[in-house]
Amino acid sequence: MLCRVKLLSPQGMRGSGADAKSFFMQLLSYKLLRARNGLTFTSEEEPGRGLLPGVVYRQAANTWGMGNINSASVAELMVLESLWAGGAADKTKIMHYGHPLPESDLLIGPYLDDLGVMLVTDLARISASAGPDRDEMQRCIAAVTASGLAMSPPKGFGYGQSVLDCIDELHADPDFVLWGTEGEGIIGKNGSPKLKRLSLMHITGIVISLGRASKNLLRRHQALFNHPFLHRREMLCVFHRFYKFLESMPARGFVKLPCDIRAELGVAALLLPLAVNDMRRVVSSRFACVDATPSSGGACGCEISRELVMALFRSTEYKGSHVRLDGATPSPQVDPKQRMDPVACEIISCLPFETSRVVVYASSRHVNVRELHEVHEEIEYQTL
Repeated sequence: MLCRVKLLSPQGMRGSGADAKSFFMQLLSYKLLRARNGLTFTSEEEPGRGLLPGVVYRQAANTWGMGNINSASVAELMVLESLWAGGAADKTKIMHYGHPLPESDLLIGPYLDDLGVMLVTDLARISASAGPDRDEMQRCIAAVTASGLAMSPPKGFGYGQSVLDCIDELHADPDFVLWGTEGEGIIGKNGSPKLKRLSLMHITGIVISLGRASKNLLRRHQALFNHPFLHRREMLCVFHRFYKFLESMPARGFVKLPCDIRAELGVAALLLPLAVNDMRRVVSSRFACVDATPSSGGACGCEISRELVMALFRSTEYKGSHVRLDGATPSPQVDPKQRMDPVACEIISCLPFETSRVVVYASSRHVNVRELHEVHEEIEYQTL
């Protein structure tokens, strides 16, 4: 979500974060669910406890299981309901995955038991002790505390690292980490923490030097690149033949890695220092669409207002599904959350597009290659 934030040249961003203390240990679970989360044992396994022979017992916790498949949703809703019950966290300022970014300089981001409050402000005021983010964090801490949840000041930062009576002595932090993303509010960049990217480069070098890997190890290693590359999604295209090779690997045992697979891993590692989102990167006011067939391609576009282009940028989150291009398995049903905003679709269909390029190629190539070529041509056209 932080990749959707855009800063003007005189602006910066600062953040504060608060965290609940042993959050899941504070959430009592339903009685019917307690028996489903625990370890079974018998009197033979636990002698000396006076248990009946032949009876299976279950040791269960009264609190919500942290590893429960629904725990993340329960935790987030619990925090949101606590905030709203206490009159904090304006719904128009809350960042929700899959929803347009709020049109506000004050952003509130709840995730599990974590709460982040960010403010886009002028660089001249980025170190100011007062601001709407301080007031909002104060309301949020008061609301969560009133609901009975204990906070953990040492786990917070900025205005969220202390209790209410000391909040006036604190400052928001322009360099912060929220949801695994490291924000640098003064220079206007964000990405995975540098140390984690450096560690991943080192581990990738070890995997390449070994030259052998199991299917599970290789799958888990590649998954480590997903979060860093989500800050620069075009880098995800580095993994090409990797997926087909991974699919062909046996479930058990180590397999020698071909040169091209090691090359893809190496290039991905070298791209990690560049996997940083620039919040000051300008969004083009030209709206363009491209398409291609194996033997032809084309593009159309139009100039739109700054207000409209920013509204479309905020509302059209990049989404997708894991599908096969060779048709080996049927395409999954489209998740409603992955569908484009219907309002954005209606606006785009009404734009005054004009044809800017039509090309008929002398030879035929794969349609995916042609489509990538058309995207490249359009980017070059817009940079002229």
